[in-house]
Amino acid sequence: MESTWNPLWGRLIVEECRRNGVTVFCVSPGSRSTPLTISLARNSGVTAQVFIDERAAAYFALGYARATGKPAALVCTSGTAVANYLPAVIEASVEHLPLLIFSADRPPELKDSGANQTIDQSKLFGGYVRWFHDPGCPGPDAQPEALLSAVDQAIHRTCHPLPGPVHLNFPFREPFHSAPEDQRRHAEAIPERWEQHPRPWIKMGSARLVPHEADLDSLVADVPKKGVLSLGRMPEAAQPAVKRLAEALGWPVFADVTSGLRLGSGVPHRITHYDQLLLDGLPSRTWQPEVVWHLGFPPTSKRWLTRWEHHPSPRMVWVADHSERLDSSFQFSERLTGDLECFTEGLLKRLPVRPEASLWLQQWQEADRTVAN
Repeated sequence: MESTWNPLWGRLIVEECRRNGVTVFCVSPGSRSTPLTISLARNSGVTAQVFIDERAAAYFALGYARATGKPAALVCTSGTAVANYLPAVIEASVEHLPLLIFSADRPPELKDSGANQTIDQSKLFGGYVRWFHDPGCPGPDAQPEALLSAVDQAIHRTCHPLPGPVHLNFPFREPFHSAPEDQRRHAEAIPERWEQHPRPWIKMGSARLVPHEADLDSLVADVPKKGVLSLGRMPEAAQPAVKRLAEALGWPVFADVTSGLRLGSGVPHRITHYDQLLLDGLPSRTWQPEVVWHLGFPPTSKRWLTRWEHHPSPRMVWVADHSERLDSSFQFSERLTGDLECFTEGLLKRLPVRPEASLWLQQWQEADRTVAN
């Protein structure tokens, strides 16, 4: 029977995830997803968290992505169970957070038949996912290589070229278990290269966006002393270079709470209370920078966003690692795209040395100390 191939497919999916560094699975119980959940239980290299509520599972996975920059995999049964992921899928899409959705599904012959917990799961999340794929039912005619390739592609697409959710839909026929002798026989179908070498079937290359030299040269051609370095959410790998950039520029640094640089030590020239200093009536409310460089995702400070919209600086520059339009102020006249770590390192090589703090920086620092006390 074709259904006896289910456990092998489950093993290939889970192990290929592990080889790609996806080791956290958020499982909501259901019988149709049994081939996946059994394989999770048998693979010592992964962790399965059980959530009765699919919505809770989805938001746990979302938090994991925020904290680590890596996708967790959601696993659920067929029907309306997967539909409960929609709010988190939308948030992951808008916030550019990696997320994997593994939904079990009814086989084709049960579609449009009134079978319990059967809905059309094909492209259920529409344009909110970066990629959707249904590899079909496990069986002797389905290539294991194609399945492994699909898993590799799915994990890659959660992060590149634009991080976000990816949906793989797996239809399984009953029975979901198989006899040990069937499993041993079907194991012969596993590609020898995959079985002998514990690495992903496809090694995905780096997808880092290398900034154009001309963009870097243009940005540092005229660097005034009265600037602000604004920091939004960014990859953790970029943060050390961004700290060095803050030191080299000698500008006040407005680090958003989502940036990972809002608190703690080691961020030169950070104005911790910049949001309060933008209150109406304070002298600092009228201090106007000549240029704003914003790096990463949009900030959450409403006062800072309002300042962009109603009192933009003469030069507004946004640097991001994607090509999405995320400027709700519509005042940034320059938009530069590149891997933030590469971009920042390129700027550091070009920036002139600034030995002393400017009066512009000093007045922001003094105002920041006054608010703190």
